[in-house]
Amino acid sequence: FLAFHDEDGDGVMKKTALGLPADGVGLSRDPKARFGPPKFEDSAVDVGAGGASVAVSLKY
Repeated sequence: FLAFHDEDGDGVMKKTALGLPADGVGLSRDPKARFGPPKFEDSAVDVGAGGASVAVSLKY
């Protein structure tokens, strides 16, 4: 899961001049992103028939 804090409520994730997120952003399982996005496997979550509960920490 990806979550971001839309601080001004415009529905758009702001980016810096370098293309990095300017709003708070977080991914499930808190993967380490070095020089590019993390691998899918590092943030994938199994969702069974009963659903899932996932905590996401936003980084600013």
